[in-house]
Amino acid sequence: MDMMAVDDLEHILRDKRSLREMFALMKFQEWYPNDKAFHTGFALQVLMGKKKLLKLTERGSPSIPKTKETNELDKPNLMNLINQHEDLQKYVPDNTKPSYISTEFYHCLFYHHKRDVFDYLYSVFERFKKKANQSIKKTMHIEIPSNVSQRLSMYKSNFNVPKSKQFFQLQRFKHLFPDLIENPVDVNMNNNVNINNNRINNDDNLINNHSFNRNLPSISERINSNRNQVVIEGSYEYDGLIKSLYNHMVDENAFDCWQMLPNMNDKARHFVKVVDRVKAYFDYENFKLKSTEDQLKVVYRCLLDVCENEMP
Repeated sequence: MDMMAVDDLEHILRDKRSLREMFALMKFQEWYPNDKAFHTGFALQVLMGKKKLLKLTERGSPSIPKTKETNELDKPNLMNLINQHEDLQKYVPDNTKPSYISTEFYHCLFYHHKRDVFDYLYSVFERFKKKANQSIKKTMHIEIPSNVSQRLSMYKSNFNVPKSKQFFQLQRFKHLFPDLIENPVDVNMNNNVNINNNRINNDDNLINNHSFNRNLPSISERINSNRNQVVIEGSYEYDGLIKSLYNHMVDENAFDCWQMLPNMNDKARHFVKVVDRVKAYFDYENFKLKSTEDQLKVVYRCLLDVCENEMP
């Protein structure tokens, strides 16, 4: 153990950006969140070994939308769940307000370190989503031409699909039928649960919608298909690593990348293409063996390629 004066430390780490960059690049490859809860006191505890950070590869998880039907998915309850597990408490500051931590962080922590808790929370959301869908289906009636209705009644599917499988996800598209839906159950289906005025958090939410939610398995799929689970998890970890590198690059304006991303829509749109391009060049096993600096350079070059291809 080495002794260091905090005054000397302050000459090395001048602000929170330097702190986050140091943990991300200097062999730590750890994610220091930009949330209000993660203050300099917590940073000192991390340096002393009393607190822990999530890895860069753990920045990313399936999103669990909130519902007004229950408070189980609200931040105070998520903090209560953390306080019930001593190993999780090491990742959050002591005595902080639940609202000072982003929903993204809660989900990442549970997903990577307490999967059973994450699965339970997701099942809560799934239960209320199903309830909302069923409520709309029972009250919504559509007018169909007689010839179409007759053909529908005569059709019998050749596919063996479980009756429990939900196909018409009307809660997501209820805005298309405002005159046909009577008093639907109010469930917030927006994946951007924690909308923040902060530009970076808004960008992250857009990226989550574009990337992670498009390939996420349902809870039943994750439980019932172990073979597919291995493939999904490997792909997801790769996406998570690229996302954390991409976010860090944009947050810190590495390589002056902001000039290629004038607004958050560009950031989200380009991210999807960057992920595909990185995966085309390297498989996950080879990419993760590179240093963080080299990984950042790869992500930047792929972003550069994407932007150049869109130039007239």
